[in-house]
Amino acid sequence: MDSDAKRAEESLGLEPDEIITELDVPFRMLPVPAIRAAQECRDRIIPGLVQLIERDVQLIREDGKRERNGGFFAFFLLIEFRAAEALETILQVASLPDDLPLDLYGDAIHKALPHAVPAMADQRLDDILGMIRNIEVNQYVRWAFQKGLVHLFVAGLRSREEIVGHLRTILIEAIENKDYGAILASVRSLHDLFPEEAYDDIKRAYDLRFVDTFFICLGDVDRQLARGRNRVLRELRKKPAYIEDTVEMLRGWVAFRPIEPKPTVEKTQPTHSPQYLPTSDPKLTPIKRDDETRVGRNEPCPCGSGKKFKKCCGSAARRSD
Repeated sequence: MDSDAKRAEESLGLEPDEIITELDVPFRMLPVPAIRAAQECRDRIIPGLVQLIERDVQLIREDGKRERNGGFFAFFLLIEFRAAEALETILQVASLPDDLPLDLYGDAIHKALPHAVPAMADQRLDDILGMIRNIEVNQYVRWAFQKGLVHLFVAGLRSREEIVGHLRTILIEAIENKDYGAILASVRSLHDLFPEEAYDDIKRAYDLRFVDTFFICLGDVDRQLARGRNRVLRELRKKPAYIEDTVEMLRGWVAFRPIEPKPTVEKTQPTHSPQYLPTSDPKLTPIKRDDETRVGRNEPCPCGSGKKFKKCCGSAARRSD
């Protein structure tokens, strides 16, 4: 029996508060046994998971720094458990101002929050639509909720026509308000759903140059339509609407991979005199980086960090690297 399996077996006999303690580990650790134990006592541990998130929300509002990662795992687990009673707590995170949702849970906003819509919010759809339309809500949260609308169709909870209707309305309103983040998110979500009814509205957004073509261009929409409705929707239904297993979802994340020590390289004495090749003057051979000119400063960074481009690869410090 491997060490993870042994620890998981030992954790199964723990009480919920003991599991919470084992779940609340420092960063870069993936507490597989504690997560497995939490999965085995789903109903009894939900209150403790909610408390972990509420603690983190209070800390981030007070400009405090999190020292442990239990709330992050609780965020995934509550969505995996489809715990509708925890929706208000999830919405507390989503409603944090500015970039605080990302500061709190990073990529969980992109990877987990969309799944919360079918898992928890099918009966609270008006609340989700309200947050999508609210320009005070973090841009990436609004993007995640639009993606969540697509998951409602994939899960079979709402018809494609209903979801396309919501997204089309959001797109039209966003165009009128020059709400570029909502426009981009709407176009991408409509693209996934075969957007024939909304094509004229999508084209209008491109004609007005309101869509960042780094992420999706009108040609992508045209190619999607050319593939045919049945094929597009059949492939879309194969995608997961829910979080099925938090461990499997997180196991491959770079943040939880063990840090391997760098190999020691022994220095050897040269056996010949080094000859240096002439190098070109960089001033004479400038490199043009089209990617930096195509990404909006307030758009999601294409590296996938979960930050705005201006605060990630688009910052002066990153460009100088």
